[in-house]
Amino acid sequence: QTLLVESFENAGELVSVGRESVGLRADFILKTDLREMQTVYYEGGLPKAWVGLNAKLVVMPRRAIVANRSFESRIEAQADRLPEIVNAFDDALGKVLRQVVEWALIEGDRIFNSARPRLKPSG
Repeated sequence: QTLLVESFENAGELVSVGRESVGLRADFILKTDLREMQTVYYEGGLPKAWVGLNAKLVVMPRRAIVANRSFESRIEAQADRLPEIVNAFDDALGKVLRQVVEWALIEGDRIFNSARPRLKPSG
């Protein structure tokens, strides 16, 4: 969660980001489930770090799920040694977090803008 919050903060697109426990009045909540975080070996090849995450975008205050998507990344380690495997996990997690942030920002903007009343052009 900490890395996800930092990823949203680093994107610089939102006024405020925080954990649900912080008590912010939010337009959206992002619920995530870590589905995969493992090292996979295929037929004697180098190990791959596999990170999978499911995300649900919830609009407040209705608490309705308005978007849902799964993200995953598999990055091959440079060698079958712990430091290289850790680096592969870092890369895989970074890729998944970037995808989640981009998706949530696009979906949130789309939903937020579709809920705004449209003004009729004058004339």
